[in-house]
Order: sequence, then structure tokens, then C-alpha cells
Amino acid sequence: MIQRFLAAIILMSYATLAFAWGWDKVEGIGKANVPDVLDLTTDWLKDKDDKFDVSLKLTNLSKETILLFVGDMSCARGTETNGTINNHSDRRTIDLRSNESRSVILTCQLKTKNKGNFSLDLKVFANPSGDSNTPGKVLAEKVEWKQGAHEGKIVK
Repeated sequence: MIQRFLAAIILMSYATLAFAWGWDKVEGIGKANVPDVLDLTTDWLKDKDDKFDVSLKLTNLSKETILLFVGDMSCARGTETNGTINNHSDRRTIDLRSNESRSVILTCQLKTKNKGNFSLDLKVFANPSGDSNTPGKVLAEKVEWKQGAHEGKIVK
């Protein structure tokens, strides 16, 4: 009986280690910045073949609340440019008060297993009403983060 129990513990330990080592995790891999609007840094990224997880730290640099809608975000890897974002929450809006920072984990789901650089595109809105829902003017049309980039590409 004890031997079966120990065998089960050892098997579960190996399975846990195999699962933990199954995907690559990359740390310290880039940032994007829109002066006086948003600072985005990446803590880590996990490659999971047809998807990837990325941990972002978002900081509002503006004097008002800003909004990022998950529906306006896109992601890519290599030649596949139409990945979808999941923020693992029922709330599909990320709101940041002035000078607020927040860490979020996003998953990019791709249609195929692909190799190449990872990227995310975000659109930033003002929220003049402060209700955390109603978008105002667009503060940044496209904030682009790419794996390993020291600065993101900003298209206004």
C-alpha cells in the first residue's frame, strides 16, 4: 500500500515537472511607450505553440483615466497576424486612473502553430467621464509591442 502511494507521488512529481518545463518562458523582453499616455513593460512571455501568455505592466502617464478594450487588441506571431486576445476576465475593459499601474496577463490565441516574433497592438482611449466605460477621444491609435524591442512602434 505504501509503495503504491509513493509510486503515485513520484509519478505526479514527474508529471508536474514535465508540465512546468513544457513551455518556454522568456523574461525582460521589451516595452512600448506613448509619452504622456501609456507605458507598457513586459515581465514575461510563455510560448505555448498555437498561443502565448504575456504578463504586461500598464502605467497610465496621462492626467485622466484611460481605457483599453480587449476587443480592440490584436496579437501576432511571425507571419500570422490575426490572433485574438483573452484577458481571463468577464470585464473586457481595462481602465487606469491617472498614474495608476496594473499588471495583467493576456493570452494570444493563434490559428496555427507558428514561429517568429511575438507582438501585441493596443488602442488607448480617454475616459473624460471617469465612469471606466465610456470612451472619449483616441489617445493612441496603435501602441505596438514586439518581442525584444527596446521601444515599441507607435502609430498615431
